[in-house]
Amino acid sequence: MKIAIIDDGVNSSSDLYVEKMEQDLVVGDNLEIFIRKDKSDRISHGTVCAAIIKKYIQNPCIISIKILDELTRKGNVNKLCRAIEWCIDNDVNIINLSNGSVYYKDFQRLRNICNRAFDKGIYIVAAKNNNNKYTIPACLPNVIGIKCWKGIFINTYFNKGYKKIQIEKNTYVGIDFLVNSVHKLNTKSGSIYITERCNSYATAYFTAIIYNVLQYIKDEFRFNIVKQNIVRNREWCNTLKSISYLKAAYILDLSKSIFTEYLFFDFKYIDNYFDFMKIYDKTFDLVIVFNKHDKNQVKKIKECIELKKEHIRSVILCKTVSNEIIKFLNKNDIMFWHEGIFKKLKNKKHKENQTPIVYFLGNKKEVIGIINEIKELFYLDGYYALKSSNYEFSYLYGFEYFPKGSKYNKYFNNISYKYSPDIILAAMDCNKIDIKDDIIIRVNKALECEIFSPKKKNSKKICTKKIKDIYKSILEYYS
Repeated sequence: MKIAIIDDGVNSSSDLYVEKMEQDLVVGDNLEIFIRKDKSDRISHGTVCAAIIKKYIQNPCIISIKILDELTRKGNVNKLCRAIEWCIDNDVNIINLSNGSVYYKDFQRLRNICNRAFDKGIYIVAAKNNNNKYTIPACLPNVIGIKCWKGIFINTYFNKGYKKIQIEKNTYVGIDFLVNSVHKLNTKSGSIYITERCNSYATAYFTAIIYNVLQYIKDEFRFNIVKQNIVRNREWCNTLKSISYLKAAYILDLSKSIFTEYLFFDFKYIDNYFDFMKIYDKTFDLVIVFNKHDKNQVKKIKECIELKKEHIRSVILCKTVSNEIIKFLNKNDIMFWHEGIFKKLKNKKHKENQTPIVYFLGNKKEVIGIINEIKELFYLDGYYALKSSNYEFSYLYGFEYFPKGSKYNKYFNNISYKYSPDIILAAMDCNKIDIKDDIIIRVNKALECEIFSPKKKNSKKICTKKIKDIYKSILEYYS
């Protein structure tokens, strides 16, 4: 089994006990990968990670891929993506990743390459940014995200042998485990090297745990099953943090009310239960959009899933979901996501939101299309615009979703703190909005956009159908 450490290089000639690398590689500035020649005896960050892994694993097969400068520890997203791509092409089993990106323009590229690794059956164990910023890959649902834990460990859910680990119950945070990062490492000179508290060294420890679990699980790639061998909390292990990993899915739409032209993933429609039985893919993801919950409908869905459960990787449950379905998926160890996750969110107290918010009201289908176009204009001009909505199924369109009836002001505080966007574009389905200095854009039946600010003196109403005029008005308002 191969472990790749993507970092600033592993120096086997340092004072720490590190086995000779199976391969010692570096990603060049031209993105070519070659054997590393600039070796040193310095205790680099990657060397410490390798020593932690070695402490908890017997004879690990470690591949070092250097993408960061050893002194500055700086790199770029191109080298990171290239290193992960190499792991995909060379049958690596586990990737230990101490680095990631907090820059929004890197997110989609990293998401795409991590989706490829997930499809290949690679476990990526990644550290969250030490400043607690939203980090890709660590915060992706198909990556095992790690933070170090500074409190007292209460191993309520954990199997014996896995010490000093906590689970992050709030899935919205995007991290799976809170892990010990302080380790005592023997040196060749006879002293003890004690690692500091940081997310990277917690990640290395958890990489060793994943390796040891995989040693005795002779099963095909099952992300949730590996977690279950560490944590005795089946529902937590089976519940996905988000649906951003979807590349393609089959959709059983019992409501007939989703806007397929805005789905962020490729899809094939299943018109009825008989079509479901005609799916012959070896592995697939399934989206079920419920209409109502009668016993007969639930029974038929369970029967279909039962017959195809060996091939279903995950199930996305849209609209209100019965506990019977969730219990059924848990019993069969099928990964799933459902809207009820948002109702369990912990609304932590943050500073009052200072991020500008543009509220869009009116025709839902048109609003979604307009927001998508405006977001792209912001992106081209170097602004991080975050799409958010309480529209039904808006998470299928790539929006940050929050349920109707929730306290949206607290919600906007949360997402502003989590993502640090430059502006929030909010599609709202509600009768009354309490705003301060923000803009409302109302889309009428003629598909004209009326732009105004209710609480700004001398605010002029502007009506237009042109997206660029809407965008220009937003920029002028906040300039």
